[in-house]
Amino acid sequence: MRVALFAALAFVAVFGITLLTTGPISSASSANPGAVAAPAKPAMTHADDAEQKKKLEVQKAARAEQAKEDEIWIEAKQALSTVQSGLKDPDSARFRNVWAVKMPLTTGEVATLFCGEVNARNAFGGYIGFQPFIALGHAAYTAESSTVFDGMYQQYCVTAERVMLVE
Repeated sequence: MRVALFAALAFVAVFGITLLTTGPISSASSANPGAVAAPAKPAMTHADDAEQKKKLEVQKAARAEQAKEDEIWIEAKQALSTVQSGLKDPDSARFRNVWAVKMPLTTGEVATLFCGEVNARNAFGGYIGFQPFIALGHAAYTAESSTVFDGMYQQYCVTAERVMLVE
């Protein structure tokens, strides 16, 4: 009996000393006695908060830019499909130098049109050579389809601000 009482007192004494030297035992350390408690995170300073806000703003701007690019790709796919549909052999179309270009409208808004070159087979089965085109949504123009094409191409495709290479 004395041995059991002595062992119990020794256990309490050791356990009590452990509590005084290491602090309270967490549930994680009681489940894993060899675990080391993680250090406490330092409090965020005003500079850290400002830096975090700046990172979030940069991420938001990047997402907005990616959304614009995605929209241009969707518009480009529609525009190239429109160009293809006007060819004798749409499946033979080959595109090069295709650019998204900003075009100011009379309303003050800015539209995106697509300029480039297309080569396709003619009615005899031969490729005709790369020809310039302009496409905007469901409208496509080539030198053969419009009498004012050369002026339009010069104004909107050669001298305008290029937004993105689409190829």
